[in-house]
Amino acid sequence: MPESVAPFSVYTILNRSKLDSAFRCHRFSTFHERKRWVSAVQLWMLAQKRGEHFAAVLADAKDCANVIYWGIVTDITLDDDGTSFSIRDLVKVEPPRPTQTLVLQSSGRTISVGYRRPYAIVRRPQFVPVSTGVASVPTARGRRQGSLKESPDANPPALLMASDLCAKPVRGGGR
Repeated sequence: MPESVAPFSVYTILNRSKLDSAFRCHRFSTFHERKRWVSAVQLWMLAQKRGEHFAAVLADAKDCANVIYWGIVTDITLDDDGTSFSIRDLVKVEPPRPTQTLVLQSSGRTISVGYRRPYAIVRRPQFVPVSTGVASVPTARGRRQGSLKESPDANPPALLMASDLCAKPVRGGGR
């Protein structure tokens, strides 16, 4: 199983209530986007080939000013209707990070205010750990396990994982 996280991620916006629900009750959720994520699927496949995780960073579709969750992409499927993608172990970003701190992979510039495209390829943000081997996050019993290798960040966020709150994975979805 991969331990390192790829140096690039996919950024997207989703309905906040669906994200919150996935965080509270699911270890694994599937969503659908009407745009085909051709670049994202290529980079996800490259990350898999390298033995790396591919992260998704997520903002609320109604108020995309802040990144509020991130998780590990487990599948991306392109079809005639767009893209279906699955994410496991959503992590709540506390405090939320401004979307404008995300750096576009293509240009090296930060995302502009009001950026509302369905997805973008970004450099792995500092709040996403460089390794997920043994995460230092609370377990169901409240203990911490191992260590989390974070990217350097003056203000690292608290990490809360959905899998710490729910007993069994449930498939959910939709945008």
